[in-house]
Order: sequence, then C-alpha cells, then structure tokens
Amino acid sequence: MYASALPLYTINELGFANNIPGIFMGMVALIEIPVMLYSAKLSKRITKTGLLGFAFSCAILFYIGVFFADQVWQFFVLQGVNAIFYGIFAGIGLTILQEQLPSRIGFTSAFYGNAIKVGGHAWYCQYRFNCTVV
Repeated sequence: MYASALPLYTINELGFANNIPGIFMGMVALIEIPVMLYSAKLSKRITKTGLLGFAFSCAILFYIGVFFADQVWQFFVLQGVNAIFYGIFAGIGLTILQEQLPSRIGFTSAFYGNAIKVGGHAWYCQYRFNCTVV
C-alpha cells in the first residue's frame, strides 16, 4: 500500500512535484541494500531480536512521521528511517525464522514469504479495500 499511496498522497494532497516520489523510492533502495548487508555483520555483535526490535521502532517512527510530515525535506529524512527499517527487517527476519527450524529451511522460507502476502491481504480486507485472492 505504501508504494502506491505515497506518490498519490505527496503529489495530489501535498502538491509535491511529480518526480519527487520516484526520488524517495530510489533513495530508499540506495540506502536499504547496504543496510541489509551490514545487518548480517551487525547481528554478530547485537542480538537478532534486538536488531528487529530496533527496525520496528524505526517503522513506527516512519509511519508516525509520514502522518505529520508536509515538507519535502521531512520526507527525505523519513525515507532514511524507512530504509533502515526495511533493510534490517529484510536482512534479519528470515534468518530468525530459519534458526527456529534449521532442518526445514525451505519450509521457513516459503512460510515467511506467504505470511507477508497473507498479512498484507488481511490488512487490505480489514480496511475494505478491493480484496481479491492472489
């Protein structure tokens, strides 16, 4: 929802230039890849659950910030916070699940991917968006 709603919100509601949402998305991608790679190294010094807790704190900060932000510079700062959240979440989340069932790596990978899809679908249905089974 975020990827499709952010451009509409920033262009139609806040009056940003048409290219700004693309710059936001590119900035997140530029930052989140190094964060993903570094999160694996960092997980040797900090617990994985601690890192995931930090990532979710960044997510909370990001979504609250989006609610209150109305300037381009505020969104640029928030994109950095979002990149840290997603980079750690994507880099560590699956690893935590795989460590819980080391003999069933394929199962945990499939479960992880499907849980994300089902969770997103349930969220859409809860808020009465157009729900179709994917």
